[in-house]
Amino acid sequence: MGHALFANSIVGTKVYPSPQENGTEMKTPKKITDAAKGEPCTLNIPGHCNYNIETTCFCHHDDGTGGSNRLTGPLSGGIGCSGCHDCIDGRVPTALSQDDMEFFKRRSQNRTINRLIELGLVKVAGL
Repeated sequence: MGHALFANSIVGTKVYPSPQENGTEMKTPKKITDAAKGEPCTLNIPGHCNYNIETTCFCHHDDGTGGSNRLTGPLSGGIGCSGCHDCIDGRVPTALSQDDMEFFKRRSQNRTINRLIELGLVKVAGL
């Protein structure tokens, strides 16, 4: 059993293994990555965000299922501009703490999932 967030998902009484445990690799569907283009940045990191919708893409966030050079789960990410993406990927220096960085990534993830629901790309039973 994995210990990281989302490493295992429990639905009812059945446990679904993480990608590392079942030998598969999760990928973000092309419809989701394509939908991120032209959308407003959901990271909005002060001092890094350029608010340029021409540079937005789906930015993957570590969820414990990826590992070195592997993508994370299909919903573990958010829509980010090039400035915020560079920040979360460590390509530019930042004064943000790890806790602050985690806050911005998780807020972005929630905002992005809500946007994907609005676009009809993610369905939630009962909504």
